[in-house]
Amino acid sequence: MAILVITTAPAVQAMKLAQSAVEQKKAACASVSPVFTSIFRWNNKICKEKEAQIFFKAADHKLAELIAFVEKNHPYDVPEIISFTSDITGEKYEKWLNEN
Repeated sequence: MAILVITTAPAVQAMKLAQSAVEQKKAACASVSPVFTSIFRWNNKICKEKEAQIFFKAADHKLAELIAFVEKNHPYDVPEIISFTSDITGEKYEKWLNEN
């Protein structure tokens, strides 16, 4: 199982991106955390922004396609895209994930 974590703003955009990814079968599931604060350096300035975070869950073989989808549809010039793989997943969940 692949887990892809991204941040975006505003929360409405995150919901649209998450729903579109699931509708287009790029991910089986997307969990959206609508508001948190990110602190980062951008153009030599320290920035503090309200952002949303999305945790996409997908079959391993769909990860590259999901990343390409996010890169194409993300509103940021440099989107945060971080992936993890899970070595241990519930058998029923893994089956469902691979079917979706």
